[in-house]
Amino acid sequence: MYAGGRLDDIRAEFRHEVAEVRWLPLADATTLPPTAGNARRPRGRSRCSKPRTTYDRGRLPAFALNFYSPVVEAQLRSHRKTATIRLGDKSRKYQKGMIVSVLVGARYGPRKHVFDAVIDKVEVKRLDELSPREIEHDNPEVRRPEEMAHFLSQLYNREVASNDLVTVIRFSAIKTNSI
Repeated sequence: MYAGGRLDDIRAEFRHEVAEVRWLPLADATTLPPTAGNARRPRGRSRCSKPRTTYDRGRLPAFALNFYSPVVEAQLRSHRKTATIRLGDKSRKYQKGMIVSVLVGARYGPRKHVFDAVIDKVEVKRLDELSPREIEHDNPEVRRPEEMAHFLSQLYNREVASNDLVTVIRFSAIKTNSI
């Protein structure tokens, strides 16, 4: 993620891939159509025929946070679960500001859409460096790194050690405007 620099500072070999670069408030990001990586558009055409003022999940890139346990659905809906702790470094897959669909369903089975969310924070650290608060945001029933190691061992079907890397992904539900 970039925190500074010049917007037009694009290496020559990538300049042909960039039609437009600009800073904008995060709230405005949900009103734009998909970017070049998700939906190609001919150069010179307008991004959209008319400005949209409401959140339209059908026009956003398709990224997801999948949860396999049906127990998690109630925690998600009540906003008791506002994070997920994933084994390994997932910082390239999930990034701050990314819009994701939060889904629940068995592996290789149909999934149920719970809500869309924005990723607020992605942090990679060792399991034993997790705070009780970070653990609680993932699993309201667990507080200690040792308990989280046991939980992740069951989830990933392998032994998880206290020095294993994990990624803490914090997210906030996007409330839709209902008409």
